[in-house]
Amino acid sequence: MKKSSVVIFLLLLFLVFTLKAHAQFALDPSLGTAITVDMGDEKAQDGDIISTKSGGGYIKSKISYDPFIFGVVSLQPAILLYDKSVTNGVPVITSGKAYVRVSTDGGEINVGDRITSSDTPGVGIKAEQNGYIIGTAEEEYKAADRKAVGNILVAIDPRFAQINSNLAATLFTFPRLSFAEALRSPSTAMRYFLAAFVAAASLFLGVRFFSRVTTKGLEALGRNPLARRSIMVGIVINSALVIGVMVFGLAVSYLILAF
Repeated sequence: MKKSSVVIFLLLLFLVFTLKAHAQFALDPSLGTAITVDMGDEKAQDGDIISTKSGGGYIKSKISYDPFIFGVVSLQPAILLYDKSVTNGVPVITSGKAYVRVSTDGGEINVGDRITSSDTPGVGIKAEQNGYIIGTAEEEYKAADRKAVGNILVAIDPRFAQINSNLAATLFTFPRLSFAEALRSPSTAMRYFLAAFVAAASLFLGVRFFSRVTTKGLEALGRNPLARRSIMVGIVINSALVIGVMVFGLAVSYLILAF
């Protein structure tokens, strides 16, 4: 009898520890590596979407399709790379899987929907336009109250997402995305601007001089038909020079973007 009681007791003890360990594993909200970032005086909770801010540091995302979107706060990451130099360190995952605070302010969320930031600090919503996202939903979230906040598992991958490919949507979002990219990387934006300016200038000058050379050549042919051959040679040479200038300008533009 005593032996049976001991066996039962050990079996129950084993089950308790097994269930406890399984519960702890199931409650682990992330499957990724987190790094500590400095949030300053701003308080962040588990699942908040984080963005970088100009001048350095990190804040909770506070605008829709935030171009500075960075990662998600995960207080129980699978791996934590702790930086001792960060005084107010908060663990943030930039890739992997983590639970993210979301609402239905952008519509009901289904598996496979892209998740972006919203006007509610730290809270994500379903992305319906082209723009920057935090990742892809691996769980659905449906709530009648659009401001109610829940937590769903998201595959974290901060990036730009082309969600709507029709021309009208692309033209509508292009100015916003261009401005966002300028804020995100001013040096890159300046390179693109300079490359576009050089390319446009070379094309403008090329077309202008080509039309002038062609017009002058035709006028010369009308005045002096006997010199037709030499005039045509001059037109061809000048046209080749104009085309060379245009190609050179485009090559310079390419080099500006490539280096």
